[in-house]
Amino acid sequence: MLGLYLFCLGIGGVLLAASLFADADAPDEIGDAGWQQVFSLRNLTYFLFVFGAIGSALAFFQDWKTGVSELIIAGGSALVVAGVAHAVFGYLRRTDTAEVPPDQGLVGQPAQVTLPIGKDAIGKIELVFGGQRVELLARPFGSAGALPIENGTEVVIVEMDAGTALVSPASLD
Repeated sequence: MLGLYLFCLGIGGVLLAASLFADADAPDEIGDAGWQQVFSLRNLTYFLFVFGAIGSALAFFQDWKTGVSELIIAGGSALVVAGVAHAVFGYLRRTDTAEVPPDQGLVGQPAQVTLPIGKDAIGKIELVFGGQRVELLARPFGSAGALPIENGTEVVIVEMDAGTALVSPASLD
């Protein structure tokens, strides 16, 4: 049994460490899969790590002797932790407020160009709105389109057109 605990602790630890360096914006679940989300990689990682850690700790405190009771305690603890993690992340997903702000609320907001905006080229801008960082596609507004607007230039959103910001440089030099 000790080998099983150590194996699960090692695999769970490697997966847990790898998740710290993973892309934070990448989803680990597929849509609203319902009960199948219980078997996500995140829940499996938590289960393996906790099962291995609790089982190994119990074996350590009993002079490396394990039995069925340690298996039940380690398995139960791991199921509880994985279940709590599943419930917490499910709640966070349901109450996520990271919505695209309404177009009218963005007009007049200052932003910074992150991808150059040209006469015929759509670029990108970034701004903080409602306490969150927002990226939008952007085009030049009116006569501002005569010259390209370079990265880092401060702009003002003059108008919104189907989710694309029409911008003008904040200061015309």
